[in-house]
Amino acid sequence: MTLIVLGLLFIVSASLFIQFPELVKSLKTNDEIQWKLLGSPTIYGSSKMISVFSWVLNRGYEKSPSPEVVVLGQIAFKKALILKYTLMIGVVFILLGIALALFNQFY
Repeated sequence: MTLIVLGLLFIVSASLFIQFPELVKSLKTNDEIQWKLLGSPTIYGSSKMISVFSWVLNRGYEKSPSPEVVVLGQIAFKKALILKYTLMIGVVFILLGIALALFNQFY
């Protein structure tokens, strides 16, 4: 049960930090076409940050004509990797907790 709660904490904490306000601001001013393709995310909006998150993880910022977007994208990429692995650790903890709970129930 502890692993499940710990996994949920990892997932919730990572989900709360999926925000890239500087990158979104720079996209809006320097690369408006890409900003619109990402769904016109707001600076601190959480519903459309998933598209920005996956765009950053896929290194979409490297194709931007704006050097500022590229630099901010590289910074956001490091943060996105940490968040990705935090989410993955949370899922692994939840699965491990469920597996251990089922194993202990049968033995």
